[in-house]
Amino acid sequence: MQCKNHLGNAPNSRWSVFASKIERLRDRLETGDPDLEPDELQLAIDAAQIKRRDLLDVQPRARQSAKILTMLPKAAEAYRKQIERVTSPTFLVQSSC
Repeated sequence: MQCKNHLGNAPNSRWSVFASKIERLRDRLETGDPDLEPDELQLAIDAAQIKRRDLLDVQPRARQSAKILTMLPKAAEAYRKQIERVTSPTFLVQSSC
């Protein structure tokens, strides 16, 4: 369960970091920046938007992976029970008749 929370929260917090960075860069683009030209600021904005978009693309995959990981122990237990049932002496006697 901890894996699910970790995978679910990490992209969200990183996404908000990029959203804040984009907002600050846009403010600097509007007001002017003593160190960067407008085209350099726009490149930084574009790069941050691409990274933010990539995080959004990864997030559903992370959630799906977390779901699968939480299902694995349950599936293993179900198979274990099925194997025990099939290999039990009662089942073997019934199936040989």
